[in-house]
Parts: sequence; structure tokens; C-alpha cells
Amino acid sequence: MLDATKIGRQTALTSSVGIADEVLRIPTGVAAYFDPLDGTHYYATLVDGQRREVVQVTGAVGTELYVRRGQDNTPAQAFAGGTCLIVEWNPQQLREFIVSVGQGEPTHVSPGVYCLDCTTCIEVNAGGRIVNIDGASSC
Repeated sequence: MLDATKIGRQTALTSSVGIADEVLRIPTGVAAYFDPLDGTHYYATLVDGQRREVVQVTGAVGTELYVRRGQDNTPAQAFAGGTCLIVEWNPQQLREFIVSVGQGEPTHVSPGVYCLDCTTCIEVNAGGRIVNIDGASSC
């Protein structure tokens, strides 16, 4: 089940991560802020310039986030310490959110702006990528 309460949170990796690593190290005292609710998960994006990888976060303890790599059609990649980790809407997270609120399984997302409520609108480009959420910028 999706934990959408973490959307908008961000931090940076404190050490490098290899392609097969399933633990991301983040600053001391921050993991509790990123720990998914019991029995849930969410998706976070590693951003280093133009390189992006979506990971599924399944847990957090101390300075560690436990993840499944290469989610939402992104390849697992190596990243250096200091790489930005941001919890943002992405197609997989949006799909799971739509299903969780009882709207059924989406089959196609056309380019445009979609509002989830009075304050949260998501802009999708022609390639199906979420490019803007309420004017918020990522890392």
C-alpha cells in the first residue's frame, strides 16, 4: 500500500551507492522522517544532474533507507554521496495513489494538468513524465 504522506520531503545521500545496493545512507536523525508507515511504501527519486532513478522505499532505521532499485522504468545506477533524494510524484506513485482512492486502474495518462484536490495539480508532458506539481521545483 502506498504512503503518500512523504511527498515533498528531500535530503541528500551521505555516501555513494552502487547499482546493486539496497540501502541508501542519509543524514543522522533524518531516517525517521522518511520511514514509511507500517505495511506501506513510497517512491523516491535520486537526482544527479540529468540522471534520475526511482526507488521504492520500504523502510528506514537510523541513517539507512531500505529500497528496491530501478523502479518506474528507470535503470539502477551508481550515485555519489551528496546526490539528492526527493519524494515527488512520479507515474508509478500517481498510479498507486489513483488506485488507492478507489478510482480504478489507470490505463493511459494524456498530456495535461490533473488536479487531485484544490491545492495539488500535476502537469504531465507528451512523454508521460510528470514535469510540474503546483509550481514546486525539485532538487
